[in-house]
Amino acid sequence: MNGSVFVENRFYQEAVSLNNGANFLPIRMKLRLPEQKNDVSVYLLSDSFEYDIQLIKMMPAPKIEYKKILIPFKVIDKLGLRPLRYMISQNDYMKKISYINEQKLLPKLQPIQYPYPKTIKENMYIPMSDFMRTTNINIRSLSIKYVQEHIFDMFLHVLNFFNYSNTKVLLIDTTRYKIYNNPTPQNYKSDIINALLTAYVYNEESSIKPLNVTLIFRTQTADYKFDLRTFNRQRDITKYRKLLQTIGTTSEMTSTTDEDAGESIDSFENKEDLDIEDSLDNNPDDIEEKTIEDEEVQTSDTEEIKELQKSKQSTTSSIQTSISKLSTKYNTDITQQVKEKTSVYDAKTLDINSRLLNKINPSTNVLSNYRVISNEIEQNDSNSPVEKTLLDNTAKNMAKQVAPVNVQNANNTTSSPRELKIRENIGKLKLNNVSFNTLASVTDVPLPKAVKPLHLSTTNAGALKGSSFATIAKEYEDKLLDRDIVTTFMNLSKLPDGFYVTDVKVTDISDSTSLMNNWKVTLKNRQTQRQSIVNIRVPKLKNGRFYNNGIWYNIGKQDFPIPILKIDKKKVMLTSNYNKISVNRYDTKSLVDIGMLIKTLKDTTKYIRTGSSTSTNNAYVSTIEYDEYAKQWYSFINKEANCEIYFNRKQCAKLYSFVDVKPDEFCCGMINKIPVVLNTESGLTRKGITLTETMLETLPVEYQKAFHSSKPGKMSMYSECKLDAIKIPLGVACCAWEGLSTVLKKGNIQHQFVDKSFSDKKYFIIPFKDKNLAIQNTISNQLLFNGFYRINTKAYNVSDFETPIMDTNSLYVDIFNQMFFRQYSQLTTFITCYEFFVDAITSDVCLHYNLPNDIVGMLLYASNLLADNNCASENNSALYRIRSSEIIPAIIHYRLAMAISRYNNNVGSKVRGNPLVFNPNEVINELLAVPNVEPMSALNPMSELHVRENITKKGFKGVNTDRAYNLTKRTYDETMIGKMAISSPNNGTVGVTRQLTANPKLESVRGYTSPNSVGDDATDVDLASFSELLTPGTVTRDDAIRTAIATSQTSHIISVDDAEPAMISNGVDEIIPSYLTDEFAVTASEDGKVIDQNDMFLIVQYKSGKKQAVPIGDKYSFNSGSGFYVNNKLRTTFKVGDTFKQNDILAYHEKFFSKGADNVVRMNIGPLAKVAFMGTYSTYEDAGVMTQSMSKRMTTNVTMMQDVKIKATDDIESVVKVGDHVEVGDPLIVFGIGDTGDKNVDNFLKAFQTNKSTNVINNAKRVYKATHSGKVVDVRMYTTKSLDKLSSSLYTILDEHFKENKKKRKILDKYDNTTSTDKLGVVYTLPTEPIKGSSIKGRTCDVLIEIYIEHSVGVGIGDKAVCYGASKQIISEMIPEGEEPFSERKPQEEISMFVSSGSIIKRKIPSVMIIAAANKILIELKDKLREIWEK
Repeated sequence: MNGSVFVENRFYQEAVSLNNGANFLPIRMKLRLPEQKNDVSVYLLSDSFEYDIQLIKMMPAPKIEYKKILIPFKVIDKLGLRPLRYMISQNDYMKKISYINEQKLLPKLQPIQYPYPKTIKENMYIPMSDFMRTTNINIRSLSIKYVQEHIFDMFLHVLNFFNYSNTKVLLIDTTRYKIYNNPTPQNYKSDIINALLTAYVYNEESSIKPLNVTLIFRTQTADYKFDLRTFNRQRDITKYRKLLQTIGTTSEMTSTTDEDAGESIDSFENKEDLDIEDSLDNNPDDIEEKTIEDEEVQTSDTEEIKELQKSKQSTTSSIQTSISKLSTKYNTDITQQVKEKTSVYDAKTLDINSRLLNKINPSTNVLSNYRVISNEIEQNDSNSPVEKTLLDNTAKNMAKQVAPVNVQNANNTTSSPRELKIRENIGKLKLNNVSFNTLASVTDVPLPKAVKPLHLSTTNAGALKGSSFATIAKEYEDKLLDRDIVTTFMNLSKLPDGFYVTDVKVTDISDSTSLMNNWKVTLKNRQTQRQSIVNIRVPKLKNGRFYNNGIWYNIGKQDFPIPILKIDKKKVMLTSNYNKISVNRYDTKSLVDIGMLIKTLKDTTKYIRTGSSTSTNNAYVSTIEYDEYAKQWYSFINKEANCEIYFNRKQCAKLYSFVDVKPDEFCCGMINKIPVVLNTESGLTRKGITLTETMLETLPVEYQKAFHSSKPGKMSMYSECKLDAIKIPLGVACCAWEGLSTVLKKGNIQHQFVDKSFSDKKYFIIPFKDKNLAIQNTISNQLLFNGFYRINTKAYNVSDFETPIMDTNSLYVDIFNQMFFRQYSQLTTFITCYEFFVDAITSDVCLHYNLPNDIVGMLLYASNLLADNNCASENNSALYRIRSSEIIPAIIHYRLAMAISRYNNNVGSKVRGNPLVFNPNEVINELLAVPNVEPMSALNPMSELHVRENITKKGFKGVNTDRAYNLTKRTYDETMIGKMAISSPNNGTVGVTRQLTANPKLESVRGYTSPNSVGDDATDVDLASFSELLTPGTVTRDDAIRTAIATSQTSHIISVDDAEPAMISNGVDEIIPSYLTDEFAVTASEDGKVIDQNDMFLIVQYKSGKKQAVPIGDKYSFNSGSGFYVNNKLRTTFKVGDTFKQNDILAYHEKFFSKGADNVVRMNIGPLAKVAFMGTYSTYEDAGVMTQSMSKRMTTNVTMMQDVKIKATDDIESVVKVGDHVEVGDPLIVFGIGDTGDKNVDNFLKAFQTNKSTNVINNAKRVYKATHSGKVVDVRMYTTKSLDKLSSSLYTILDEHFKENKKKRKILDKYDNTTSTDKLGVVYTLPTEPIKGSSIKGRTCDVLIEIYIEHSVGVGIGDKAVCYGASKQIISEMIPEGEEPFSERKPQEEISMFVSSGSIIKRKIPSVMIIAAANKILIELKDKLREIWEK
């Protein structure tokens, strides 16, 4: 902060007294403050609080008497005709104090604390910049006449909010606060200072009031004084105007400014990318947060959430620290701050974004804007000390490595050559004179490191390489999820009637049945300044999974399209997390002409050679007309007219390479040796005519007459957008949203306004009442603006088309209601779509792909794509990205949009007392309704891999209608190689649901698909899915349909006692453990050591100090496919004191995996058995025979759960205990005497109870009986009531149950003493306390008791068994023990199964025979080696 904020040597001497010098004249030295000891208030005004303080820092001496500073804290009053509300948080206030202290001012300033004393005698400074922005909102809401009549009173009223001194000086830094040099009446509505200055020009002298205030205008070269007590119009007006001309800038206010002009954040140009986010501040040195809650804050807190927030510790200190600062201070000054695009706002935004890097990922927008703004500021850093300091901090924060986007790959994801050209042009657009292509404009979170176990024995290059995809969801959750949610909230401030985020708190509200965070977001309405509190329950994610109501759900992978996708020659789809918009090319005159000419020449072969060049031409930018001819004609040759035109672009390039053409032209033929050159933009030749007209001119007269006689009426082509059921010409829709002039500018449309006599073939005319609009005649422009011909534009002036449809007085409201809307509610739909279509994630993705990131820009881009017929296959996988957990912030955006839409539509929504209503469960309810969010089956590791590798275009805002999937969309496209495996279910979802490869070709955590083809170095994990790879030999040999069936069948594998790994392996069975959740295996994330252990958990500590619990106890998990439970107990070979390395397998499922002597953990595929291939009556078709001993080897344990709902008043006599054995009909729960459920019976039994009546009483007791037999392995009890609200028997039972579960949790509490159920990386699901709320696992009850009964079962007749791959058998006969068949050569080995060889041939699964033969060879080899060794 060294040096002056003013340019060096502009001031001639140190300082001069304020009493010296005349009004309005330049003083080439700084004016000193009044030199009295007290009773002076110096109001400071710049563009930010920081620069207000810089004014103090550079104040000339003497200033010893100025030791106090009053920081505006809270003002609730009235200004003009509306309330004035200004308020900052305590944390914000303390940060301002901290900033003052950092400046080391002399003398040191002492803040005057709020509430302020009634009198303050000392001299003081009052920084006003932040407060003035709030007052300016009131000014803009008033009429010009009102402001003109009351401006003097209003100005004095603003200063008198802090009225403690008789002497008042307002010091204005004109380098940072804009003064207008030529005020117009419109400037009454710009801001309070310019309104006051305007009044001295336009008000009658009688209405100009003398005010006891002295203004000092501080410029870079001089100070100017204006004593408001002494102004005389006749004497001073000339000097006053000259003053304004000297210190002012040109006003941006015009006579067409709307009443609420400037109040939209959309006024930002080029800076709209800046995120106004705040830090997730976990720094213990920071000031403790104390948010000042206004008594009128409105909340949607439920009592349940309030209780949870009292009992749970906040998982983040708050994201409020700077949100309120930026939102309130920088966005509320809507005309000045937004239009001026202040550098201090930009720098502060970047600084805050960069501080979020370590918490919520490298923001995509931070880096791109840092370079732009820093370059601007560095050009004049001597005058920008605040920005320079902030940017220095930003640079340090961004030193952490981030991955720049692969721009080439991003641009390669195009549907046509035309789109590639458009994307490249967008990349070259200038942002404040800095090219996007000169910056690392977009950063992606790179893929996580490839995962693979530490110990591997395979030599397969693919398995040794591992895969990054296994933890991509976790990487997103760690690096991007919180950032996306925060940005979703912050984007609300961009709405015309938007909301500022003033506080965000995240509270863990998990219990034993659900893992959940509550996001409490405080929003302030921009117009009313009213606050609402929104609570949103967001599930805590674990690598794409979440736990809700006792069930683990998986968020399936969704193949989600890029935001703008051309799906056929006449249709482009826009997709966001809010909705979809289809853009269609309405019929064209050109296409009608083509049809007529083809019809005219269809009976002759004299001029045309039929054939199609469409596939060749797809690589070139052409025109609609040329492409249509190329579909049917190879050439048009008229020898009499010396004319040749070819419709194969490749041939044209060879024949006419000598022709000099521009980048947007190509030569397609010759007429009399003169090149026929087409312009790809206009579709016209250099003569200004169409290709049809060019060919028609060369034909004989009879052909021309035949053409013209059959030609229908003219039809103008245009682009039409469809949102929901509303169809509107695209150009008209865009103008309705943003105004005609804005669309012309944004679309870079060459145009001019002309009179009615104008005529130029290079332009087409849209007539208006007062003048005509001439637009350059190109295909793109026609598509955009021909839709205006549907409107009677001659009845209106051009200016009528400038007022957006959001204004109820807009012309568009009447036109749209008459022509496009069927019901009035569609007007709301149309406006809401504009406000919410582009969410934060969609904007981020657009920037990645060099696409426009606003709805109008996207529509203009889409319309341009329709200027030719080229398009890629809709199945091109490069045009889609993979997402899963990302749908959480997407759903939040969508539900918030719905809530705010309801808020804006409700009668009286702007009236006091009407809050924003948001159901806390909206997000979780929406999430559970998403088609690809399903309960996870814990039956086997393959079922988990299936749900994680399955991918579909269905899902949130996906293609969810079955009839939308035609044969083409279900087809496997060549571009899918390397991303999707070939297998797809052999049912109605074929081609709809697919499987990802084990290592799909992705570029970043956002799921961007690489457009590059797989190379020769591709491995099996790059090309096939885990399901395919786990049965080696099947994918390359078996029928594809059978392979798909086989991969589906693997989800039904159950754990058996005698399972073993496959004898022939590709190594994938060794890397599987690293890809699974802790349901089946746990992999060490770092080097570490085992520090503790009991029967339920192994506690490890990593070298970073982080601790993790590894579950090794009984764990009864739900199999959602069949409704039973399985014990997924993990086994560990580690003990306390053992050390391990990163990627060591710490624990694994003891039946699904085996650990060898080499420490390699391999997946078990099933028991190894001798099988005979032969046909008998028992192996007809898919029947098979099995021995009884083989059935025993395949024994499995199945657990059934029975639950019962109990009232709080019920009397329970007994509940079965763990270890008890029960048969069907045995009592599980016995209710006490007098608790039969019938009050009359209860009273009777109590009245006649005696020792002799015991049997009668017992027989009358209510009993809950077992419906399954087996061993009771677990009992769980839940309640929503506090224990003192339960009956005495229930109190005793549940109290004991909770205490026992707490003992089991003791080892976790030892290392994590929080109250969360998510401890040390595991979810402790045993209930230890009553559940908050009224339901348990989605069921309304007081008490819920679950009893788990386990029994063993072997294979029986009718069960299905798979020998290998798709060789499925239904057991038709069981061979008893002692009667097992055997071979003559090895009578000691039984033949365990008989399989029909015919079924192998019919099913086209030769791999079974090949693998069986190979296994036989390996076994014989092993036996031979053993024999040699023993001899």
